[in-house]
Amino acid sequence: MALLKAPPILEGKKTYILIGIFILGVVAEKAFGWDVPGFDPGPDWLQQILGALGIGTIRASVGKLA
Repeated sequence: MALLKAPPILEGKKTYILIGIFILGVVAEKAFGWDVPGFDPGPDWLQQILGALGIGTIRASVGKLA
């Protein structure tokens, strides 16, 4: 029994949701200049976005293989 089980609608989409939240945080910080508490993208923010998109790509390809 899992303590925190995701609803069926989120099955297979949790990684994409986290990547989207991360990218929204970076856009809010860098493009709009808004301060997001507890979030600091750092000076290499573009590399972090590309890394997050890479994780999403890997997740999609593993999902198709499994």
